[in-house]
Amino acid sequence: MIYNNSSTINENKHVDLIIVGGGLAGCCLAWNAIFKGLSIVIIDNANKNIASNVAPGLFNPITGRTFQKSWKADTLFPFLYTFYKQVENVTKSRFFFQSNILKPFWNKEEYHLCSKSNMLDDDFINIIHPNTKNTSMNFGGIEIKKSGFLDVKKFLNATREFLSRDNTKNIFFVKEDFYYKNVIIKHNIPSISEINSKNVVCDTILPNIGNNSKGSEYIVYKTTAPIIDKKEDRSSPKWFIAKNIVFCEGVYGCFNPFFTNLAFRPVLGEILNIQICKNLKGIYNRDVFIFCKNNKIATIGSTYKRLEYSYSDGLNSPVFNYGRYELSKHTFNKSPESIMSELKTTLCDVEKLNLIHKTNRLLKACGRESLPQADISKKVGIRPCTLNRRPILEIHPKYPNMGILNGLGAKGISLAPYFSEKILNKLFS
Repeated sequence: MIYNNSSTINENKHVDLIIVGGGLAGCCLAWNAIFKGLSIVIIDNANKNIASNVAPGLFNPITGRTFQKSWKADTLFPFLYTFYKQVENVTKSRFFFQSNILKPFWNKEEYHLCSKSNMLDDDFINIIHPNTKNTSMNFGGIEIKKSGFLDVKKFLNATREFLSRDNTKNIFFVKEDFYYKNVIIKHNIPSISEINSKNVVCDTILPNIGNNSKGSEYIVYKTTAPIIDKKEDRSSPKWFIAKNIVFCEGVYGCFNPFFTNLAFRPVLGEILNIQICKNLKGIYNRDVFIFCKNNKIATIGSTYKRLEYSYSDGLNSPVFNYGRYELSKHTFNKSPESIMSELKTTLCDVEKLNLIHKTNRLLKACGRESLPQADISKKVGIRPCTLNRRPILEIHPKYPNMGILNGLGAKGISLAPYFSEKILNKLFS
């Protein structure tokens, strides 16, 4: 289904940018393109099992056991605050929440070590001393500033709603699976009859147009769903002809035939949601995290299971292995519930008890009540992490109007706004 409120529908539509994927990365890229005045089409099947649908949404400028600033924190965090607030203003929604993170010390030695350290950044960290009026932490701890959480589900829904109801001719939202075989790259703008005459299959998507490409090609994509014209109440198939295309597919990027040999290392992660007696204020984090998005519903996480990476029948068909279980593209296309029922390796009772035990230890160190005996729901997602823990921000070596933004991993909330703008600057410079 394609949504657009424009008053006229042509057989083809010229746009500046095709965005493949409507998770966190794709939506941030869409907003940065909109802020730059670009015309876009975003192609996404919102029913897919993407990590963004279950992401806890934390953003935290401090990392590691020595409480050091995370990579590019001085650049990323001012940018993300401005970005998400701007999107909130446009959509008239609330999904961005600033909240300090409390990390307790486990013992006196940790407190003395940190209190004497000159490596801690005062812009991001306050040391909480034990036995003071304002803390119930037994050994003190640190308070991380400029942190908080994004309600990812609300952010995605607000973005999709905005894209679907935009009153200009410049924004399209296509709700369907993306098919690589429907992509054609041309030197000049093709006619529809020319496109229809070509029997394009996946292994011939990239025509041999030489190595001296200067970005004059056009990306042509045929959608499989009809466009819904809300003003004229009629539908027709749709071709999009774009100057650029960016793939923001999350874990599905491992199957992208345009960008092979990227250093993906997907990670299977689960979180718990549990009803608690009293609403928690703030975010507590040490080995595990716990915080409340909704009243008296605590989010706890997270597990971290690396998936081994191999190819079964060529570079276009990777298979991820966890123990004796295999996860293929067919597995990823299922719902999270189906994956959990199929994979016996997801959050078993022992792991769940271990997660709850760590959470209770964290709450005790912060002077909080232990978790009650209550019904627990669990969610699973597959994070598109990388071997070097850095985002994938690449332009195709042969086609300079084709890019990929991926590999944001567990820090996607802070990475996506900044690096989505970076890839736009590369494509449109």
